[in-house]
Amino acid sequence: MTGRFLCTAALAACLSLGAPLWAQTASWLHVQVTDGGEKASTVNVNLPLSVAKVALGMAPKQFTDKAVEKLNEHDVSIADIRKLWAEIKNAGNAEFVTVQEADETVRVAREGDWVRIRVDKTGEKSEHVKVDIPIGVVDALLSGDGESFNLLAAINELEGNTGDIVNVEDGDETVRVWIGSQGD
Repeated sequence: MTGRFLCTAALAACLSLGAPLWAQTASWLHVQVTDGGEKASTVNVNLPLSVAKVALGMAPKQFTDKAVEKLNEHDVSIADIRKLWAEIKNAGNAEFVTVQEADETVRVAREGDWVRIRVDKTGEKSEHVKVDIPIGVVDALLSGDGESFNLLAAINELEGNTGDIVNVEDGDETVRVWIGSQGD
């Protein structure tokens, strides 16, 4: 009885030590939305990317096809986007779009292994948008066949990355999306 108890206790100790180690090394998707207005509130979503993959598998096809429908409304096909993406990748580091107006600047560029999108709006209602997408995630997203995005491959590619993906500041409201560990 004592031997079995000690063996069980040792196994439980090993498993309890291993669980926090796994939790720290697994990639997590974090989303934080803060509204600092009259009814101040914060929403935090923290999910292991493995859960996001399962949820994606459960999502109705109409959910995953919404982006393609929007593109089709503008006569843009996924095949066209794949061709455009191949040329952007071949161009290397470059600033592709810059729009400057009196109270707004929009910039789309490739810098190293990142596609960076910036929107800065000043004036009565300031807004700052910062999107950083790893090149590998875009490659994975466009790796599907036919007229569909490969969302599962894009999520898989995110697992190898850490850091902010999206930051939006719009007056009193902020949105932050990032990949990190459980405690980030």
